[in-house]
Amino acid sequence: MQIQEHRIIVQGIRVTYKTCGEGSPIVVLHGWGGSSDTWKQFLKECDTKNVQFIIPDLPGFGKSDDPPVSWTVSDYVHFVLDFFKYIHIQKAVLIGHSFGGRIAIKLAVRYPEKVSALILVASAGVKHTKSLKQRVGNFLAKYGRALFELPVLNKFFTFSRKLLYKALREQDYVATRGVMKDTFKNVIDEDLTDLLGTIALPTLIVWGTNDSYVPVSDAEVIHSKIKGSMVELIQGGRHGLHRDVPKRLYRIIMHFVSRP
Repeated sequence: MQIQEHRIIVQGIRVTYKTCGEGSPIVVLHGWGGSSDTWKQFLKECDTKNVQFIIPDLPGFGKSDDPPVSWTVSDYVHFVLDFFKYIHIQKAVLIGHSFGGRIAIKLAVRYPEKVSALILVASAGVKHTKSLKQRVGNFLAKYGRALFELPVLNKFFTFSRKLLYKALREQDYVATRGVMKDTFKNVIDEDLTDLLGTIALPTLIVWGTNDSYVPVSDAEVIHSKIKGSMVELIQGGRHGLHRDVPKRLYRIIMHFVSRP
């Protein structure tokens, strides 16, 4: 089926989104650094007129404008609700990948009447005790510029900073710009674990066993908190299941949403 691209204005922000198919809406909320473009391979699997996949470029990503100020997860929730209004969605299946999972969780908790089912794909939101590596990363987030402006490192500022952040797997932070830097810090500081137990929607949890960004153990935490949830583990799957195994992910999702 043909993938279509659209542009609208929501909350004064120019927003791009993609659609594929017809029928009941399934809204996908992408991960940090992602966009509707990163889900193109997944959308190419769309082969039914029973559902329509809708993937917005969240503010700050893809072809959409940045938010006017730094946002929190709650700000993104309100954006998604307004996005629903603009494209006339009353209720939808909600898919959240990684950072998008944070938004999906909070929206499902606060506005369950807007969500017919919840699908969490390698979802962020479970906060862990910070490792030494993460504490170093947080230190760099706060004092990194001063550190890299020391005479020894100044000559190699850009290269050395990127190399160190990559080693610490904090490249999501170094790749952000403007208001998105504070947005990133707002987002990762919020622990949604206690909210999970209040979700009473049909929920599917999909994870790759080789996810190096969000540990597969988080799938079990989420599963234990959301009563009646289902878990589908993809052996050998990594964090970007929509890119690495789009056909497999599509079939798993369609099997779940097609259940009576």
